[in-house]
Amino acid sequence: MSKGLKNKGKVVFVRGCSLMVFACVVGASAPAFAGQAGERGARQQDRISQGIKSGALTRPEARKLRAEQKKIRVVKKRAARDGKVSVKERRKIERLQKKASRNISSFKHNNRRRR
Repeated sequence: MSKGLKNKGKVVFVRGCSLMVFACVVGASAPAFAGQAGERGARQQDRISQGIKSGALTRPEARKLRAEQKKIRVVKKRAARDGKVSVKERRKIERLQKKASRNISSFKHNNRRRR
């Protein structure tokens, strides 16, 4: 075997390894963010459920809040469809979650009670 072919094999192997490492790093970033966003969504769902149980949320308020949570889940799913959540997509999701959190708080504390 000639020296040129040996080196070419090493170059291909090194490139292949570096691509695998890159794919692992990029692939790991989307699930990590999805986990954080999922935890926040779960906490918000718990807050909505608690508000319903305590009577602090009316049925229409709870319906609006649940629809808002569903919209966030759809946006997250769409953002992760290509395997990578971009910074722009992440900011949009965080903005939607922050708005949802404020809505939960304002609906729970608006002095309307479920009968």
